[in-house]
Amino acid sequence: MTWQQTIDEEKYLAREEGAHENAIANAKNALSMSLTAEQVVQITSLPLEEVLSIKKEIEQKSTSTSPAQA
Repeated sequence: MTWQQTIDEEKYLAREEGAHENAIANAKNALSMSLTAEQVVQITSLPLEEVLSIKKEIEQKSTSTSPAQA
């Protein structure tokens, strides 16, 4: 593999990683707006399992940050 091919491959991988991170951020926003997991899959093209995992993470954070009941 030439240096140019290595650089091109690194650029491609960086773009893919950035696109995935963007999709995750969009999924979090959409889920916080009460869209269904299926709708988020359609919007982001993320796998359903990943969207459900993100949804569970959001739900756990919101439960752990809720004030304790007296």
